[in-house]
Amino acid sequence: MAAFEKELNGMGGEMGVHALYLLFLPMPFYCTYVYGTIPMMFLTACSLLCFVRYVRRGDAKNGVGFALCMGLSAVMKPNAMIPMLAVAICAVLHAMRSRDFRAIGYAVLMAALCVLLPRLAVWQYELRSGARFTGDISMLARLVMGFQRSATGAGWFNNYIDQYSTWLMEPEAAKQLILADLREIFAGFAAAPATFVRFAAEKCASLWLEPTYSTLWHGVVCETTGRFNGLANMVYRETGALRMPLERIMDALQQAVYVLSVVGAAGCMKKRGDPVQVLLPAIVLGGFLYHLLFEAKSQYVFVYAFFLMPLAAQGLCILETCIQNAWKAKRASR
Repeated sequence: MAAFEKELNGMGGEMGVHALYLLFLPMPFYCTYVYGTIPMMFLTACSLLCFVRYVRRGDAKNGVGFALCMGLSAVMKPNAMIPMLAVAICAVLHAMRSRDFRAIGYAVLMAALCVLLPRLAVWQYELRSGARFTGDISMLARLVMGFQRSATGAGWFNNYIDQYSTWLMEPEAAKQLILADLREIFAGFAAAPATFVRFAAEKCASLWLEPTYSTLWHGVVCETTGRFNGLANMVYRETGALRMPLERIMDALQQAVYVLSVVGAAGCMKKRGDPVQVLLPAIVLGGFLYHLLFEAKSQYVFVYAFFLMPLAAQGLCILETCIQNAWKAKRASR
């Protein structure tokens, strides 16, 4: 991502990204590696870098690169479809601005790879095992759960989807029951719109204002053994000596990143003629809307916090420039 920022805004932005990532404490304490999130983030970052270089240079190597890296990212985790859509939108904007319609071709290739490569991964498992894989929980069921409450909070996991597993119920029968539940939920929101506003606000707050992104909670539920398990308990357990100070520091840093990101996004909007400037804001906005609809977990926001850092670095550079200009103006007026 530092290389991405360097391509966008030069060496100053790159140094800012390095500094912000060093201060991003959830990253060194991240301890959940079973969901493919980290390789997805890496491959998505590679795709973004290749896309920016393609826009700057127009070479086929980077065009194929951003398509292939995003396709591989979708193999790691289907959430990669959100940055894929953002890149596709920016590719269309670039084609309209520069008349380089090859960008649309590479975007189509990227979308195709994001669909085909995950299927290819499933197919090779089927070939090796001799078993045919089928779908399990439908996205419709996950959508309904995203509009329900749980003991954890609005839209968080509440076991609703478990009853509609294809192991327990035929998909068509499940679909009818799920649609009935969805109609009932929407009817309730339509009858009392303030209820929906309160629900959405609570859900967004539980997602985006949890400064640890569930990293410390995962450290509690994971078994810690070995030579340094005592240190791990000091960090992760709620009664640990370092837990509360870490949460407070993460909270302060999260608020600073959000403020700087808003400044950086405002700076991007001044460069609307350059489609890559809207790339990161589009990814974060897409993630915001997607998780507003579907299951809420603060760990999902970890990905978007990662992609906010270049925006925050740009905001840091803008504030630095403003302060320098104000200082020079003050000195000149003396």
